[in-house]
Amino acid sequence: RMNIISSDNISIHTLTVSPTGDLLIPSFGLVEVDGLSLRSAIKVQRNKVLKSNPTAQIHIQLSEMRQFKIKVIGQLKNPGYYTVTPISRISDLYNAIIEREVEIKDSQVTENDNSERKIINQTGFFFKTEDMNQYPELSKRNITLIRANDTLKADLLAFGTLGKNNYNPLIKQGDIVKIPLSERSTSIFGGIKIPGRYEYVKNESLLSIINI
Repeated sequence: RMNIISSDNISIHTLTVSPTGDLLIPSFGLVEVDGLSLRSAIKVQRNKVLKSNPTAQIHIQLSEMRQFKIKVIGQLKNPGYYTVTPISRISDLYNAIIEREVEIKDSQVTENDNSERKIINQTGFFFKTEDMNQYPELSKRNITLIRANDTLKADLLAFGTLGKNNYNPLIKQGDIVKIPLSERSTSIFGGIKIPGRYEYVKNESLLSIINI
């Protein structure tokens, strides 16, 4: 949203970046913003207006975030494409997947054709109540983000505990996210705050699991 105040006129524009990365400012022309940060994009828009009207006052705000789709693969009930924004992280995508996988309302309980009660866990798969502890869940620590020729790892448990963003990377257009089942675990007990069983990451150090 752009507000231009000049000596003889006030104009307000709602501008949309085209799929090719252009921004058309009425009466001033096209501005190329593809690949720029928000701060840089605002700067080139401002310079475009000031070049024709040096005394203008210009106010620019981002009114709506661009959205794009990301491919998600793995042992999911609903693999496919999920909508994210340039500020979405793996945790945001993971939560959206969980919401779609569960597909239940407040009760989180359903019945099959024989009226035998079953519960849906966070993976979105059905399992009998007595098998609750045996059914695998989606991994939170072994998530893979495939980006061109590079591969990044996401560890949402470590992110939630330690708060480091490198465990929870930003998502970019063209990324592929793979979420496997949680298949490996280790137990830790003794003088720690939260003893119990934790999902295991290959080649993880003892200090790492203690810190978590």
